[in-house]
Amino acid sequence: MTKLDKSMPIPSKRGDKYGLLKMEIGDSFQIDTRELAILVMSYAHYLKVTRPGKVWTVRKVDDGWRCWRVA
Repeated sequence: MTKLDKSMPIPSKRGDKYGLLKMEIGDSFQIDTRELAILVMSYAHYLKVTRPGKVWTVRKVDDGWRCWRVA
């Protein structure tokens, strides 16, 4: 017989893909490829809509792209 576990929490379908929710205002991280920058921008937009008051931006810099939390 299979062992049953009680009170086991169900994990969220959407985790914090790129760690954006852990960022504080002014934090940033480097993004190496254009494709990944596009994915991060899309996820940041999704979070901006679902979590009002939190805003991120992605900008092109000399050695790739960078994502900042701005609000």
